Amino acid sequence: MNCMEFQRELSADPRRLTTAALGHAETCSDCARRMAGQINLDAQWEAELQASPPVGMEDRILLATRMGRQKRQRYYALVATLVAGMAVVFGVTLSQPDKGSPDLVAIAVEHVLNEPEHLQETQVVNSRMLNDLLARVGAQTRGTLPATYANACKLPNGEGGHIVLSTQHGRVTLMLIPHGKTDAMLRRMMGNLIVEVHAARTGSYSLVAPNESALTDAKTLLARQLRWT
Repeated sequence: MNCMEFQRELSADPRRLTTAALGHAETCSDCARRMAGQINLDAQWEAELQASPPVGMEDRILLATRMGRQKRQRYYALVATLVAGMAVVFGVTLSQPDKGSPDLVAIAVEHVLNEPEHLQETQVVNSRMLNDLLARVGAQTRGTLPATYANACKLPNGEGGHIVLSTQHGRVTLMLIPHGKTDAMLRRMMGNLIVEVHAARTGSYSLVAPNESALTDAKTLLARQLRWT
């Protein structure tokens, strides 16, 4: 299981995670952090439900019947591990940016994982749409980019662009971040994803890829097809 599949399962029903999802969370610190956050939110909901016996009782019965005893034990054991190691998780994933500057890698990955459906899109994206988005970071296309999705998007540090490129080795997300500047290339492994952030004429852009080959394909494609204005 990869991070995208885990996110879809977590969003669908965090109380009914499969064994594969639980195993993935045990090895991926970023998905573990998301799971811990969802668990904390569910705990708050449970507390509210307990204040209304009829509704709360129904939910507690559903929770008990949907999850077998062994699975519940593993689930809550993992919760305990996540809570105990939360400071370590945040230290590993968020320590690389300079203090006071936005974490451009995290911004890109969080957006991609929150909208996994765009990796399945099969749109025909015209060059005008692409150039309108690319202009936000000071770029234009020389020719045709094999994009299957392109649209403006809201990021924590301002409005950006979300483009999905189709390569021979998988789809790569190109995030345009006009309000975030980096002085050097940033690279990080986030679960099963490889993320690179590069400086642009205005702001920066990031590539989120499922493997090294797809990342190389995307970088070659951009080097050939983009012109910086």
